[in-house]
Amino acid sequence: MEYYDDMSKKINILLISYYFPPSPSIGAVRINALFNFLKNEGYNVEVISSKFNSEKKQNTKQTKKGFKPSKYFRSIDRTVFSQYIFSNLKTLKQLNSQYDIIISSYKPIASIILGICFKMKNKNSKLFIEQRDLISQFGRKKRLFPIHFIDKLIDKLYLSFADEIIVVSPSSKRKAEKFYKKKVNLIFNGLDLRKNYFKPLSGEIKILYAGNLSKVRNLNLICKHINSCDKKIELVVASKENPKFFGGDYDFVKYEGFISRIELERLIRDVNYLLILEGFDKDSEENIPGKLFEYLSYNKPIMANCSENSEIMKILLETKAGININKYENFQKYLEIRKFNVSSSINKYLRENQFKEYLKLINSYGEK
Repeated sequence: MEYYDDMSKKINILLISYYFPPSPSIGAVRINALFNFLKNEGYNVEVISSKFNSEKKQNTKQTKKGFKPSKYFRSIDRTVFSQYIFSNLKTLKQLNSQYDIIISSYKPIASIILGICFKMKNKNSKLFIEQRDLISQFGRKKRLFPIHFIDKLIDKLYLSFADEIIVVSPSSKRKAEKFYKKKVNLIFNGLDLRKNYFKPLSGEIKILYAGNLSKVRNLNLICKHINSCDKKIELVVASKENPKFFGGDYDFVKYEGFISRIELERLIRDVNYLLILEGFDKDSEENIPGKLFEYLSYNKPIMANCSENSEIMKILLETKAGININKYENFQKYLEIRKFNVSSSINKYLRENQFKEYLKLINSYGEK
């Protein structure tokens, strides 16, 4: 358990997040930014998180096979029985602080359970649950009766304790309001102040994909495009999954493995394009990965291989930061880019502007 605080301000806020620095994850970066933003706005903020294992993950050459409960059941996961939850429940007994607002960030499930427990001890607290991924309704979970039915019941039980629910995409908002039968707030992940990493085309073209690979997020199409093109192109892949098992078994694919954030930053500076992969089904259309906003901050043209109707494409088209390369002619034309300018509408996605939505929610409950 990691514990951080700043006791100099008026309103007491508790952030519960599994990820927090020194973890390099996107979730840790976002929650740390929220922590600092709320402090700067005059709130007294404390954070409870897990200890971060800084050891570098080993590259895996193939996906692990076998039964995975998370494919069928999301409302209970292994963190329910982890040191993360048990150590923080002990902390709960020792704390005398009274919190006005508790912000619990899913996932994992343990963060929501801890938020509920802290709210039950602090009877006057208001609980905000960040449903960054909807629990029983999220993604490509297999809906097998009666497991799915039980999953939904537990999901609704958790969220019945929430005074405010927060999601990260318009589609998720509509879906959550229908499912929970209550008001849901939309707050995008947001991007930090932009960096100018645009690299003019010269000689070999480099495209970077950084992230997980799967049956849905695969390299089949982009590799087919590159293989059909007469330009010299290198596809750089930074992932714990080996690309050759996901459509990337070509000489022009350079596999970097799982790398640190510092190494990733170096790669991003060096490439010409950033690649986003997502599925084409209805569940994938509503997903807005945090990586999209990270990419938007680098001032690099983005290639997206996903549904034309996805929330990802709506943002890319609105900001003029990227295109869908499902069609070869779009991919080929985008390789000719010489200038790159995004729309001023990108400003609304700045992290600071998104965090102002938190201020509206917090201030709606007033000070102690």
